[in-house]
Order: sequence, then C-alpha cells, then structure tokens
Amino acid sequence: MNNTTKTIAVFKIGQKEHMQRLLHEGLLYMNCVDYFRKSANCDQGDIFEGAKIVDRGKVISYRSTILREKIFCLWHINDRDSPIVDKCVPCGEGQWELTIETNKFKGFTNNNLGESAIVVIQNMKEFNSRFRHELNKRHAHNYWSDAVKYYSPEDAHFLTVNAFMKPVSYQNQNELRYLVLDDVCNSGQPLEIKIGDISDIAMLFPMSQIRIIAEES
Repeated sequence: MNNTTKTIAVFKIGQKEHMQRLLHEGLLYMNCVDYFRKSANCDQGDIFEGAKIVDRGKVISYRSTILREKIFCLWHINDRDSPIVDKCVPCGEGQWELTIETNKFKGFTNNNLGESAIVVIQNMKEFNSRFRHELNKRHAHNYWSDAVKYYSPEDAHFLTVNAFMKPVSYQNQNELRYLVLDDVCNSGQPLEIKIGDISDIAMLFPMSQIRIIAEES
C-alpha cells in the first residue's frame, strides 16, 4: 500500500493587485502571528495562534517568539486530505481545470477592495529554492515550511502546540505554511520578501474565471 500523500496543486487567493505582485515580483507578505491571533476575520483570525500550551479550549501560555514569527500561507490540494470537490486536472494542452469549494475562502474573496484572484504555483521545488535563496541572502537562517496539522482545542489536555498546528475548525483550508523567525524586526510588523518574478512557475487567474463548486445550502 502506498501511504505517500501527493500534492496536486498549491495556490494563493487574495486581492487581484496583491496576487499580481506575487506573480510578477515574487512578493511574499508575511504577517506576524499576533496579527492572525487578533484578526476579526473568521477565516483568517485564530485566537489559538501563537499558543504554546492549550488545555480544554483555553490557551495556558504563548510562545516567547510570537512577535518574531512571520507567516506566509498557501493552500494545497492533495490526494488524501482534500475535500472531494477540490481538484486540479489537465483539460487540454497547457490548460488546467481547478475546481474548489467557495465556502472555505469567503474570508479571502468577500471584500470591498476589488476583484480577487488566485495564483497557482506549478513548480513548488523551484518556488522553495527561490524562497530559501532570498532568505539566505538576508542571513535569515531560521525558517521552516510544512503542511499544517489540525487538533481539537476542546479535547486538548495541556497540549504542546507549535506554529504548524491549528484548530480542526480550519482543516478544510489544507494550509501549507512558511515560517520565518525575524531577527531584525521583533515588534510585530510584517516581513516582506521578494523572490523575483515567478510567472515561469506559476499562473494567475481572476476568481471569475475559476470553475467553482459552492457550498450546498
């Protein structure tokens, strides 16, 4: 039996202007953990971000590095954990059909800031290489990336939590997370990293062009 999880697609959703900068400048906007902890956006905000110990639905203590922890989030569709409606399949020469469930992205697409767009990254090995190269140029050597694992805060009994763990209520996002410990700015300000144009390894689509499966009422 093959227990390997295969990543089918990796993508980022946001305001079209920001997604264009991601595609053509490689701009990775990495917010502080504290930003997500305090955010009122129900899809982005998480009161358990930065937690070190969680016990029966309450944060007992926070990590001492939360103001230095800067995060960049992607979503991934894989062949094991992704919802059945999520898929990315070839539909012709040089063309792909991406189907996603809209409900999980309301907090990222329902805004008054203009049209939303999606950037699909086709070559993650190269993306990661460029990310590491830029960080090494900055002499930033404390960085990691991994798929987020999900847990139940209510069922936790003095559970030790790290930056790659989130409550199970966010599980349908299938988050792929990049974490940098920022040794220059530890005041909670975001970190901006430019890895250069990635249009050779990624594609941008306005959300209006994506085939969408809406949540059934």
